[in-house]
This record gives sequence, structure tokens and C-alpha cells, in this order.
Amino acid sequence: MLQKKINIDWKEKLSENPIKVDDIILSEIIRNEDTSRFRIEKEYQNELLKYIDDIVYKLGFEKIHKIKQNFDIGYKKKRVKFDILITHIDGTMTIIECKYSKDKSPSERLINQARGIGQVLLYGKIFESIIGVKPRLFLSDEKIEELVLNMLKEQKIGFISLKDNRIFTMY
Repeated sequence: MLQKKINIDWKEKLSENPIKVDDIILSEIIRNEDTSRFRIEKEYQNELLKYIDDIVYKLGFEKIHKIKQNFDIGYKKKRVKFDILITHIDGTMTIIECKYSKDKSPSERLINQARGIGQVLLYGKIFESIIGVKPRLFLSDEKIEELVLNMLKEQKIGFISLKDNRIFTMY
């Protein structure tokens, strides 16, 4: 498990002014590191996991009981791989689908993120049919296209972004 505890003074670290895109509010957590050094999605995913306790706290979810990364689950003779599967102490679950579209053109990023929405919706339905619990669903990427942000809102999917020295969340 790649979970790392970080002691944060929330009064200093939480942005007083959330960012607003249309009527969507993105909350912000200040980080001390720059994420532009990532080359591949896996590195981005690992960095996200370093801050997952802080993200869960900021979103107001119960503490994390267990995290599984790149977790395979069998479904009707097929394998489905969740990027990040979180079990919380209250029994709720969260699925995060990571995309890393940094070097892609805006149109490629849009398609990649739309695929991510489809993936996380599918994973949520599969998980719910097997376990009987409806998980919270999130897409994560460094940059977000405004159209995708609106699609996430319509589908009730959260968003997490590591960008420069900040983490943005929406749920």
C-alpha cells in the first residue's frame, strides 16, 4: 500500500477562495511539490496516493480503512482493473480512475477524459452488482477540459486534480 500520512495545518493549507468554473466549485489543497515531472499515468497515480488521506479529509469522507491500487476483479469471465479502490471505515467505497493527459492535445485530452468517465461509470456498476454497495466515483487528471467538468457534474462523478503545487477536488 502506498499510503503516506502527512500532517497538515488545515488553517494554512486550505484555500479560502475555492475556484469556480461556471457553477462548479473546485476546492483546493496547497501542496509543496510540482507535478510537472510525471512522465506516465502510473507516476501521477502514485503521487495522488501520497495525498489521499488529505483529499479524503477535505472531501468530508470517513477515514480510509484500506486502499487497493490497480486492483483486478473478475466479472462474468472478464477482468476489470480499478486504478484506485478505497474502503472507508464506515463501509463506503470510492473508486478513482486516473488519466494523465499532460502531453496530449486538447482534443486528445477530451477523448481520454471522456473514456475515463465511461470507465468509472462501468466500474461503479460492476462493483455495485458484485458487492451490493454503490461506490463514490472519481476521475483524476492533471488538467480538465470544461466540457468534461460539466459531464462529471451531470453524471455525479467527482474530480481530483494534481496541478503544479495544488490539489483540486470537486464532488
